[in-house]
Amino acid sequence: MNEVKSYIVNKEEVYNDYESWEDMYLSKDHIHINSCIYSDVDSHSIHLYKDMIIFLELQEKEWKRKLCGSFSYDLSLDPLGVTVKNGDRFSFVLRSDQLGFSACNRKKRRIYDFYIDNMGKSPESHEKVCKWIYEARSIGGCFLWPIEMKNGEWDTNPQYNKTRGTGFFQDRADLTLLDIKNCFTKEDGSWLLKQYNSRPNMKKWLDHFGTGMEGFQTYADFFCFESTFLEEYRAKDLQDGELINSINDDKYKRKFSDYSPEELERVLSNTNEWIKKRSKIMEGIINREFS
Repeated sequence: MNEVKSYIVNKEEVYNDYESWEDMYLSKDHIHINSCIYSDVDSHSIHLYKDMIIFLELQEKEWKRKLCGSFSYDLSLDPLGVTVKNGDRFSFVLRSDQLGFSACNRKKRRIYDFYIDNMGKSPESHEKVCKWIYEARSIGGCFLWPIEMKNGEWDTNPQYNKTRGTGFFQDRADLTLLDIKNCFTKEDGSWLLKQYNSRPNMKKWLDHFGTGMEGFQTYADFFCFESTFLEEYRAKDLQDGELINSINDDKYKRKFSDYSPEELERVLSNTNEWIKKRSKIMEGIINREFS
């Protein structure tokens, strides 16, 4: 039985259980990964967005007294995502951005590749990566960002998503959460604050939760982050669990390619444990609607 529901798809095929995913993603002897069969759930999984819409609608009712205005949500197929309405008026589209790290890619080596290489490409390392990727593509593995129009078309990869994947952020959810807090509290140097100030849809989205520390707390409660990533609404380090005081700490300037196998395993394992915990909470909210 799966611990959490995964939304990994291969075109129209949905992997409803881990074993069917593992059979496709790993070679029979588990010594290499078939990375070409992986499709990004953010761009391909209608099921993810349908479930996210249910979650969003329920949370709107739960937290309506703390929210600024009332949003409603529907499925967008072109582009794939979540349509946000303010009253009867269309406002913008939300797209998912994975908390977990980008999957293995033949063209670009990433954290999973570094881990496999540092573990001597052992079958065990491939098995762990296979399971980590599957689990991370659950509903608790999503941030939601609004997208903007560019030259008359939707830019389906939110700019902040691109920002998180570059520089010292390296797609780290812990640094992202601290950056989100810094945006709400208007801290100098926040990367998200730059998006907030320059992109109208990002401003509309974040303003829905309020401003300042109270706004961030509402955002964290709404999206069930308070019980997984945060202690007293302060981000915890993915590797050692210590509270992060500053994104600019020198230790976050190291590239994952320079991490030891033990350090990489802690980051990857802790990320997935936090995602699974959040997924169970979010799934519980959705399931109560149908119980």
